[in-house]
Formats: sequence, structure tokens, C-alpha cells
Amino acid sequence: MRKMVLPARASTGTASRISSDRKAAGCPASQPRAAKTAAGSGAAMRAAACWIIRQCYLAQHSGVEAPLHPGVGRTAAPATAGATHGTTGGSAMTITLGRRWLLGAGVALPALAAIPRQAQACSRALWNWPGLGVFIGRNMDWFEDTESNIWILPRGMERNGATPVNPLRWTSRYGSLVVTVYDNTNVDGVNEAGLAGHVLYLPDTSTGPRDPSKPGLAIGHWLTWFLDTCGSVAEAVERTRAEPFQLRMAVEPNSGMPGTLHIALNDKGGDSAIFECINGRINIYHDRRYVVMTNQPTFDKQLENLGRFQGFGGTERLPGTHEAADRFVRAAYYVTHLPTPRSQREAVASIMSVMRNVSAPFGVADRARPNIATTIWRSVNSLEQRTMYFDGVYSANVFWMNYGTFHYAPGSGVRKLTVVGNYDLIGDVGARFTPATMFAGLPSNE
Repeated sequence: MRKMVLPARASTGTASRISSDRKAAGCPASQPRAAKTAAGSGAAMRAAACWIIRQCYLAQHSGVEAPLHPGVGRTAAPATAGATHGTTGGSAMTITLGRRWLLGAGVALPALAAIPRQAQACSRALWNWPGLGVFIGRNMDWFEDTESNIWILPRGMERNGATPVNPLRWTSRYGSLVVTVYDNTNVDGVNEAGLAGHVLYLPDTSTGPRDPSKPGLAIGHWLTWFLDTCGSVAEAVERTRAEPFQLRMAVEPNSGMPGTLHIALNDKGGDSAIFECINGRINIYHDRRYVVMTNQPTFDKQLENLGRFQGFGGTERLPGTHEAADRFVRAAYYVTHLPTPRSQREAVASIMSVMRNVSAPFGVADRARPNIATTIWRSVNSLEQRTMYFDGVYSANVFWMNYGTFHYAPGSGVRKLTVVGNYDLIGDVGARFTPATMFAGLPSNE
């Protein structure tokens, strides 16, 4: 494990820059010891944020690596004070952008002293290494086999939002490679522009009352819309802020579970954003340092909880259970302490090792509570190499596909790799896709 040692004193120029930026952000003049006595207050959060700003400046101007904080990746640039934070009111869908300058500051609020001790399904971690690119690991945890298959979807496909009244309509601008559950919902994928998305379970999700004047989008089509229409995380954030649709709930018929989910997006430039719909309000947490996502509680509370632990400003040791809040902490810690990889192979193995650490074994699943779930499969996506690696727990083999070589032109057709029951898949399987009929996405039940 690498130890981060800060210089005893910053240079005069560095101190001046820190001072001016702290002042612009409304920071106190000294390091935020007040956070210990004012935990949970806005002052504590602001003080912690300003302490992080100082460390980032020290790292940038002295060549010393900054300490690791909630969701902070090694290659992240210093935060910008006063970054956008606002809401768009007057509609059923309100957009909120998380404060980029807070970096998800690790302040343990009293209300978060005990995060609800429930294990949620799925984990995602992003690792951006200069020279080798962006790697994303993802676990699919569920109480039964999700019957997942992998699909190639071309450009030019006509879509609709699958709501009874006023469905959103669009034509896919980008082709994509996607992984489905039960052959009815896209839960993971990447498009030809290098935007990747990951659907994870979030029981807090609620879509609010229907406004029929707004185009509707069944929640199971949400990731498809992102991959079809957006080429980067920034574009996805801006398009969502324009409120082009209203999310509606859907129920998965095989499992009988509602589509309570949130989405992580990342792109080949290393940008990252988390999207959560709470009471019809889409909260967007947009920062390249938000490299980890699990499940309940909501992302803002996960960041606050992280500050309780060693390595993130707290005193508690790393937790060891398969619960969502614990997996979040472990993934955040291990993904920021990975050693320097010497090759793409080592980089893929590194992020896969993190995902295996936060996997859940057989025997913990509870069908009555899908938040208690077993890891069914894992994937690693190398956005630079344009290759997806797939590790199903029912098979002893890992296989992969170089989606950069696939044809996505309009009219090239939908193609499918059948994974269910196909346990001999191993190595490069890109040539084993066959023509298929497009899967039918889940309609809204609202």
C-alpha cells in the first residue's frame, strides 16, 4: 500500500493560490478541525471540502500525491470551487447536480452513524490509469440466475419509451454492445463512442406522479436511451438536464420485482456520473472522482458514510460484510490503492481483483429481499482497448469480445451471443454472435 506523505510546508505561491481558492469557496482560514465538533453541519462539510482543496493544490504544485477521499481516483484533477449546483423546478422531474467542489467530502454526519444494515445487489468501480486508459468493473448480484445474454445493436433503430400515453420516441445515433437480464432489459453496455453504462439496484427509486404532457420513458429503457443518444458523460448530463422525458416504473415479470434502479455512466475520457430518480426527481452526481457505486443508501449518503473509515478521513477499519455500504467502502479503498500496472493484462486483472473482493458468495441470496443477493456475473470493460471481459460464476472460464471491431451500421442487424447454458465460452468470442430478433424491453406499469 502506498503511503501519501505531504510536505511540511507549501511554497509561497502555492499557499497564495490555496488561500485565494479557499476564500472564493467560503472556506475558513485554518484546517477544518471544527468539523470534529460541528459534524453534520454545513460548516463541517464546507470545512472538509476546503481541506481537500488544499491537499489537491499541494499535490498539483509540489508533485506529492494527494490523500484519497470519497470516490477520488488517482488521476483526478483538483475540484473547481463554485461548480454548478442547481435545480430545475416547476415539473414532475427536477434535476439536481451534486457540488463538484465537495468531492463527496468524507464527513460523518450523526444521522449516518449507522447506515441501514442491508446488503444491496451489484457493485461498480472505475479505474483510470494514464497510458492504459479507463477500466470499469461491474458485478451483477441477484437472488437467482439473471439469464443474461450479450447483444450487438446497430445505429438507426427506432425506439419508444414504452409508456401507455405519450411515449418518448427516438432513433439510435450510436451502435452498442449490451448485456441483458431475462432478455428484456439492458443492464450494462457500451456504445461505439466510448460511453459505458451500468444499471444497479436501488430500492429508494420512485418516479413520482405521471405528467402526461411529458414524454414517458419506462425505467428499463433508461440505459438504452443513454447509449443510443449520448457520446459522452457530459452530453448525457446536459441532455438529462433538458428534461426530455419523465421516468416511469416497470415490473420485471420473471422475478416480479419493480425496476428500482440507478445508473452509473463513464466514458473513455475518464468522466463519471451517477443518476438516481427519487420521488420523480433525477439527482445527478457528476464528477470524474465518483468512481464507485453500489446500492442503498443513495449516493450522497454513501459518500458521507465513507468518511467514517480509515483512508477517507475517519477512524474505523475497513468493513467486511457483503452489505452495500460496506462494499462501497472496500471498493473505494482498493481501487485507489491498486499498484501500477505494467500492461493491459495486469490492468484488467487488477480491476477484476477488486470486483472479486466485493462479490457475494452463494448462500446469501434471499428471494423475498433482492437486496440480499449472490454475485451471478462480473464484467470488466477496457474503454481504451474497446474490449469487454465477462466472468460468469456458473462457468470456470472468462471470455471477451473486442467490440471495436463490430459493425454497427444501420441495417447491419441485431446480433446475439447466447451465454445462458453455454458454458464452453472461452477466450475471444466476437465471431460467435448470430443474427437475432431485438429483445422487447419492459413496458411501464404506470
